[in-house]
Amino acid sequence: DLYGNISSNWFTVIDTSDPCLTLPTWLYDRMMAHLPVDCTPDMAPCVLRPNSRPLPILSFALWDSQEPPPGEEYKSIVIQVPLEYLVFTSGNGTDLLCVSQEPCWNGVGDQCPPARNASMQDSKVTFGSMVLGALSTTVDRRNFTVGFNQKVFPWPASVASSDHCTAAASCIGQQTYYSPLNICEDPDCSSFFFMALDHKTRTCVWSLEVQALLVGTIIVLLVAEIFAQRLYKQTLNVARSASRGA
Repeated sequence: DLYGNISSNWFTVIDTSDPCLTLPTWLYDRMMAHLPVDCTPDMAPCVLRPNSRPLPILSFALWDSQEPPPGEEYKSIVIQVPLEYLVFTSGNGTDLLCVSQEPCWNGVGDQCPPARNASMQDSKVTFGSMVLGALSTTVDRRNFTVGFNQKVFPWPASVASSDHCTAAASCIGQQTYYSPLNICEDPDCSSFFFMALDHKTRTCVWSLEVQALLVGTIIVLLVAEIFAQRLYKQTLNVARSASRGA
């Protein structure tokens, strides 16, 4: 689920003037994290890696998973679009994926807001003509509804396969796997007193300051114990000398 904990649905429009599938930046990053592609920060189409086809399927439903339609027969309907339908070849023979980022209008400079601040008022998913090429589409202008159906069901393995997806990230220590971005997240050691992240083991350990304080405290206590023992012996010697003189 690429949406993760952001939302159970997202506003989507059809725009046949654009051939590509256009996604909000946060959703685009999540999709590309699972695909065998190489992308550049200039928002150009991503390049498919050698021997990475066929690509997997993009699946979606026309209803909110948290508010399913009343009919039981609709709850299991999922529309599948093979990403192979979004592949095109450039003039130099390079295979490119026609999935683009939506420009940011509410970011700071070139920086888009993080996913946790994403809003459907500021971003949307756009189905271009290449997406619609994989579907049978019906538009009812009288009641402003859209219907989709797969042209082929199920899609054959020649146009849809998950064999070339990016392998899941391997986590170590106390890291947790975050599926939408295919990354390992470090533990939040700052939420614990006197703890810090060990970048080698990716675990929470006592901070260096605390370790130094503990070592210093032990040394001070040890010195105090030695001094107390000497003072005790000197006191006993003085007492013995005084008793003999008496």
